[in-house]
Amino acid sequence: MPLIQLKTTVPLPPDLRDGLTADFGKMMADAGKPEAFLMIEFEEGADLRFGGKKPENAALVEMKQVGDLGRETYLRLTEIISRILKERLGTPPESVYITYQPVSDWGWNGTNF
Repeated sequence: MPLIQLKTTVPLPPDLRDGLTADFGKMMADAGKPEAFLMIEFEEGADLRFGGKKPENAALVEMKQVGDLGRETYLRLTEIISRILKERLGTPPESVYITYQPVSDWGWNGTNF
């Protein structure tokens, strides 16, 4: 039920996608969400702009999940996501936007959570 959508300006070869998948999966424990339901969408080569400029290395991360996780959890997740993107992609934290979107109705497997 968590969905992470990563848009980045850099290329994402399969080994990098696998590493990010593993890192985001481990992060689910911090979110209090089951890794088994985590879906990730990757978009490489995104045309992202900051302050009217096109940075060489930037990212937009959107996380949707059932329910509100609370400010402390969001702060912890922002630290983790920023670290993952810095380590895996070399993306500086000041070139990353992260949004969290609680969802009240989430359908899966012919029903809703």
